[in-house]
Amino acid sequence: MNDRVRSGVNEVGFKIGVGPLNYLTSTSSNEFSFSYSELSSKGPFQSFQLKFPFLRTGEQSVTEGYALSTGTVEFRTKNYGMSFGFVASLTDWLNLYMIGDLTVFAGQLKLASYGIETSSTGTLNSNKQVVFSTPVSKTDLTMFQSKEGLSRGLGGATLSYEIGLVWKFFDTFGLKYGGFYQISSFSISEVSGYNWGPGKNPVELSSVPNINSSQSSKEFGSFGANVSIVKNF
Repeated sequence: MNDRVRSGVNEVGFKIGVGPLNYLTSTSSNEFSFSYSELSSKGPFQSFQLKFPFLRTGEQSVTEGYALSTGTVEFRTKNYGMSFGFVASLTDWLNLYMIGDLTVFAGQLKLASYGIETSSTGTLNSNKQVVFSTPVSKTDLTMFQSKEGLSRGLGGATLSYEIGLVWKFFDTFGLKYGGFYQISSFSISEVSGYNWGPGKNPVELSSVPNINSSQSSKEFGSFGANVSIVKNF
C-alpha cells in the first residue's frame, strides 16, 4: 500500500507556562506549559494498493488485484497540548535534556474520492493448479464528512518523548542530538455522505450499521534520531 497526501497546514494558537528550555544553560532549565491551537489542512491525495495471491493450507481460493483512488481530503481540529522537559548541565561542554509532548485533538474530516479496483479470483483445479478468473473492474465515488467532536467526529491523541545530549561549543551555540519515540491514535466515528458506483444504488453512509473505514481506530508508532543546531540570541 502506498498513500500520498500533499497539503498545506494553517495553525494558530497560544502557549502559556514556564519556559522555554535553554539547551545551553550552565546550570539547569525547565519547561512546563499548556497550549491551545486550531489547525486546518486541505489538499489532494492518492492511494495505491496491490494484492498478491497467497494460498494458505486448507483454503481453496485466492484473490489478486490492485486498487487506485484519488481525491481531496480536508480536516479541521482543535488541539489541547501539554509540554514538559528539563535540561541539566553535566560538564562545561555537555548537557543532558529530556522533553515530552502530549496533544489531544478533536475536529472534523471531509473526503471526496474516486476509486477503481481490479481483481480476479484463483481456485484450485483437479491438478492442484491455481486457475484465475477473468479480471473484474469496478469504480466508485465517495463523498463524506464526519461530525465534529472528540467522540463523534475525528478525535485522538499524540504522545512524544525525546532524550539526548547537547554539545556546547560556545555559550550561545551548540549541537543537540537525541532519540525520540512517538505514538499516535485516532478514530473517525459518525459520518454522513454517499457512495455511488455503476450498477448499484447510491448508499447513504450514515445508514450503514457499524461502518468502519481504513482510518478507524488507527494507532501509529515511530522512533528515530533528531540532530539539530541550537543557538541563543
